[in-house]
Amino acid sequence: MRKLLVISFLMLAELNGFGQAKDYYFPIAELTESKIYKYECKLDPSKTEYWKITSNPTDNTLTTEAFDCGHVQYEFFKELLTKNGSELLEFISYRAYENGQKDTIINKPLELDVFKWDTNQVYHYSAESIEDNYGEIFFNKKREFLRKEKLIILGKEYEVLKFKGTYQTAFISTNKYYEKNQFSYYARGIGLVKMDKRYSDGRKTTLELTEIISMNEWSKLK
Repeated sequence: MRKLLVISFLMLAELNGFGQAKDYYFPIAELTESKIYKYECKLDPSKTEYWKITSNPTDNTLTTEAFDCGHVQYEFFKELLTKNGSELLEFISYRAYENGQKDTIINKPLELDVFKWDTNQVYHYSAESIEDNYGEIFFNKKREFLRKEKLIILGKEYEVLKFKGTYQTAFISTNKYYEKNQFSYYARGIGLVKMDKRYSDGRKTTLELTEIISMNEWSKLK
């Protein structure tokens, strides 16, 4: 009877994606040479993003440099890949102004879980920063697995894992608090392929992976 219960649990885990999320994360072995993931917003091209993703198998790290539609970098994000998932190592934000000025904001990591291979648990990472114009800022992102789905990505149908992310930003000095939700989809062998953003004021934005660009092609676009 006990053996049957164990088998039943494993079957249920298989259906729910339990413990398999590692196969759906970014393919580390294929990203030792940086690649650019283009996340296109088809309804509003000004919201299109480019992510330069680079892995380093020597120290088990993954680095993401995020750029806006004009190829201006707005974020640097570095993760440590462990036997249990991905942990936050370094998190830097960049704010560009019309006069050409650019601020660098260091986000100090507090809680570290960016992505867990075990999908049977809710987890989060958080960071705090200090900005000249806003003072102390606290950021938290919570992630939870929802279900498996099918999506057409880059002209091919993929099975994807769907997650709900809850983003919370608190401005301590003004006691202001903002929250948004994002539904993220991860495909096996590719990583993040779609983002559905839902803002508290009712706005919605969808970004889809429409191209994976080599560094040579990227240099010609910039």
